Amino acid sequence: MEKVSKDDQFLQEKLKTFKKEASVIRVIAHTNMKKSNHESSEKYIDNQKKAHVMEIQVNGGSIGEKVDFSHSLLEKHVPVDSVFESQELIDTIAVTKGFGFRGVISRWHSKKLPRKTHNGLRKVGCIGSWHPSRILWTIARAGQKGYHHRTERNKRI
Repeated sequence: MEKVSKDDQFLQEKLKTFKKEASVIRVIAHTNMKKSNHESSEKYIDNQKKAHVMEIQVNGGSIGEKVDFSHSLLEKHVPVDSVFESQELIDTIAVTKGFGFRGVISRWHSKKLPRKTHNGLRKVGCIGSWHPSRILWTIARAGQKGYHHRTERNKRI
Protein backbone atom coordinates (compact mmCIF):
# COMPACT_ATOMS: atom_id res chain seq x y z
CA MET A 1 0.00 0.00 0.00
CA GLU A 2 1.30 3.42 -0.98
CA LYS A 3 2.03 5.86 1.83
CA VAL A 4 0.24 9.22 1.49
CA SER A 5 2.08 12.27 2.82
CA LYS A 6 0.51 14.85 5.15
CA ASP A 7 0.70 17.47 2.41
CA ASP A 8 -1.36 15.33 0.01
CA GLN A 9 -3.95 14.65 2.71
CA PHE A 10 -4.17 18.35 3.57
CA LEU A 11 -4.57 19.25 -0.11
CA GLN A 12 -7.32 16.65 -0.65
CA GLU A 13 -9.20 17.93 2.43
CA LYS A 14 -8.98 21.52 1.16
CA LEU A 15 -10.24 20.50 -2.28
CA LYS A 16 -13.22 18.71 -0.66
CA THR A 17 -14.10 21.81 1.36
CA PHE A 18 -13.84 23.95 -1.78
CA LYS A 19 -16.24 21.62 -3.59
CA LYS A 20 -18.65 21.73 -0.65
CA GLU A 21 -18.62 25.38 0.41
CA ALA A 22 -17.28 27.55 -2.43
CA SER A 23 -19.55 29.54 -4.71
CA VAL A 24 -16.85 31.07 -6.98
CA ILE A 25 -13.54 29.50 -8.00
CA ARG A 26 -10.62 31.79 -8.87
CA VAL A 27 -7.07 30.89 -9.84
CA ILE A 28 -4.00 33.04 -9.15
CA ALA A 29 -1.72 33.02 -12.19
CA HIS A 30 1.46 34.80 -13.21
CA THR A 31 3.42 35.37 -16.37
CA ASN A 32 6.74 33.72 -17.04
CA MET A 33 9.00 36.61 -17.99
CA LYS A 34 11.70 34.40 -19.50
CA LYS A 35 9.20 32.70 -21.79
CA SER A 36 7.58 36.01 -22.81
CA ASN A 37 10.87 37.19 -24.32
CA HIS A 38 12.45 35.93 -27.49
CA GLU A 39 15.06 33.24 -27.02
CA SER A 40 17.65 35.24 -28.95
CA SER A 41 17.12 38.52 -27.07
CA GLU A 42 19.19 39.21 -23.99
CA LYS A 43 16.97 41.98 -22.60
CA TYR A 44 13.58 41.70 -21.00
CA ILE A 45 10.64 43.36 -22.76
CA ASP A 46 10.37 46.98 -21.50
CA ASN A 47 13.00 46.06 -18.86
CA GLN A 48 10.25 44.21 -16.96
CA LYS A 49 11.72 41.52 -14.73
CA LYS A 50 8.90 41.06 -12.24
CA ALA A 51 6.04 38.80 -13.33
CA HIS A 52 2.48 40.06 -13.70
CA VAL A 53 0.27 38.38 -11.09
CA MET A 54 -3.47 38.15 -11.71
CA GLU A 55 -6.55 36.49 -10.29
CA ILE A 56 -8.67 34.70 -12.92
CA GLN A 57 -12.21 33.44 -12.32
CA VAL A 58 -12.97 29.94 -13.63
CA ASN A 59 -16.38 29.70 -15.34
CA GLY A 60 -18.45 26.87 -16.79
CA GLY A 61 -19.66 23.64 -15.18
CA SER A 62 -20.32 22.81 -11.55
CA ILE A 63 -18.13 23.83 -8.62
CA GLY A 64 -16.58 20.35 -8.43
CA GLU A 65 -15.64 20.45 -12.11
CA LYS A 66 -14.15 23.92 -11.69
CA VAL A 67 -12.05 22.76 -8.71
CA ASP A 68 -10.85 19.67 -10.59
CA PHE A 69 -10.02 21.76 -13.69
CA SER A 70 -8.07 24.36 -11.72
CA HIS A 71 -6.26 21.63 -9.75
CA SER A 72 -5.24 19.95 -13.01
CA LEU A 73 -3.62 23.23 -14.17
CA LEU A 74 -1.68 23.68 -10.92
CA GLU A 75 2.02 24.45 -11.54
CA LYS A 76 1.70 23.93 -15.31
CA HIS A 77 2.49 26.19 -18.25
CA VAL A 78 -0.75 27.43 -19.84
CA PRO A 79 -0.33 29.13 -23.23
CA VAL A 80 -2.52 32.14 -24.02
CA ASP A 81 -3.97 30.49 -27.18
CA SER A 82 -5.49 27.70 -25.08
CA VAL A 83 -7.46 30.23 -23.00
CA PHE A 84 -8.36 33.02 -25.46
CA GLU A 85 -9.17 33.16 -29.15
CA SER A 86 -7.71 35.71 -31.54
CA GLN A 87 -9.54 39.10 -31.50
CA GLU A 88 -11.66 38.07 -28.50
CA LEU A 89 -13.05 40.79 -26.21
CA ILE A 90 -12.38 40.40 -22.50
CA ASP A 91 -13.40 42.53 -19.52
CA THR A 92 -10.54 43.90 -17.45
CA ILE A 93 -10.67 45.63 -14.09
CA ALA A 94 -7.52 47.34 -12.87
CA VAL A 95 -6.39 49.89 -10.35
CA THR A 96 -4.13 52.46 -11.94
CA LYS A 97 -0.94 53.50 -10.23
CA GLY A 98 -1.40 56.64 -8.13
CA PHE A 99 1.30 59.24 -7.58
CA GLY A 100 -0.41 61.27 -4.85
CA PHE A 101 -0.33 65.04 -4.35
CA ARG A 102 2.47 66.66 -6.35
CA GLY A 103 3.72 70.18 -6.99
CA VAL A 104 3.75 71.92 -10.37
CA ILE A 105 7.32 70.92 -11.24
CA SER A 106 6.62 67.21 -10.87
CA ARG A 107 3.01 67.29 -12.06
CA TRP A 108 3.26 69.56 -15.13
CA HIS A 109 7.08 69.59 -15.72
CA SER A 110 7.24 73.39 -15.64
CA LYS A 111 10.59 75.18 -15.33
CA LYS A 112 12.12 75.86 -11.94
CA LEU A 113 12.55 79.53 -11.09
CA PRO A 114 16.04 81.07 -10.67
CA ARG A 115 18.07 80.48 -7.52
CA LYS A 116 17.43 83.85 -5.83
CA THR A 117 13.63 83.74 -6.09
CA HIS A 118 11.99 85.18 -2.96
CA ASN A 119 9.17 82.75 -2.02
CA GLY A 120 10.52 79.47 -3.34
CA LEU A 121 11.66 78.27 -6.72
CA ARG A 122 9.52 75.17 -7.34
CA LYS A 123 6.52 77.28 -8.36
CA VAL A 124 4.94 78.85 -11.42
CA GLY A 125 6.29 82.34 -12.05
CA CYS A 126 3.02 83.90 -13.23
CA ILE A 127 -0.43 82.38 -12.79
CA GLY A 128 -2.18 84.78 -15.17
CA SER A 129 -3.00 88.36 -15.99
CA TRP A 130 -4.96 90.84 -13.87
CA HIS A 131 -8.09 90.41 -16.03
CA PRO A 132 -9.86 88.02 -16.16
CA SER A 133 -9.63 88.12 -12.37
CA ARG A 134 -9.58 84.37 -11.92
CA ILE A 135 -7.10 81.58 -12.51
CA LEU A 136 -7.72 79.78 -15.78
CA TRP A 137 -7.85 75.99 -15.96
CA THR A 138 -4.88 76.00 -18.34
CA ILE A 139 -2.48 77.28 -15.66
CA ALA A 140 -0.31 74.58 -14.08
CA ARG A 141 -1.19 74.09 -10.39
CA ALA A 142 -0.25 71.59 -7.70
CA GLY A 143 -2.60 68.66 -7.07
CA GLN A 144 -3.30 64.98 -7.66
CA LYS A 145 -0.92 63.45 -10.18
CA GLY A 146 -2.21 60.59 -12.27
CA TYR A 147 -5.40 58.67 -11.78
CA HIS A 148 -6.64 57.68 -8.37
CA HIS A 149 -9.74 55.64 -9.18
CA ARG A 150 -10.59 52.22 -10.57
CA THR A 151 -10.83 51.81 -14.32
CA GLU A 152 -12.95 49.27 -16.13
CA ARG A 153 -12.91 48.68 -19.85
CA ASN A 154 -13.17 46.08 -22.56
CA LYS A 155 -9.83 45.09 -23.94
CA ARG A 156 -9.22 43.32 -27.24
CA ILE A 157 -6.42 40.78 -27.22
